[in-house]
Amino acid sequence: MRYRLLQLEEWPKLEALIPAEAIPLPLAASAAVAENDDGSLAGVLIGQLVIHTEPLVLTSPQVSFKRLFATLMEPLQQYKGLTFYAFSDSDTVAGMTAHLGMQPKPYTIWEGRIE
Repeated sequence: MRYRLLQLEEWPKLEALIPAEAIPLPLAASAAVAENDDGSLAGVLIGQLVIHTEPLVLTSPQVSFKRLFATLMEPLQQYKGLTFYAFSDSDTVAGMTAHLGMQPKPYTIWEGRIE
């Protein structure tokens, strides 16, 4: 078994293990792979930068969350397929994100830190 980081031009190999729509953009990710002796992939772990939209601080009821969100997302429109997340323990914020069309995910969040 050989372990290494996949090079940019090799990213199409990931489609043997991961649906194409679930493969992140390589400009913000790395893929560690385990290869069999014949070069086929036996495993992959992707580390990726992920955009999440927090914190949200509003000091006036006149502030439009929808306009803040649109302003934040505008420069990212060129990166079709880029995913982003919102983390909240507030039902109010959950409702606001749902109003924007974001979908809840069935995940438990784990945090690590480089020490």
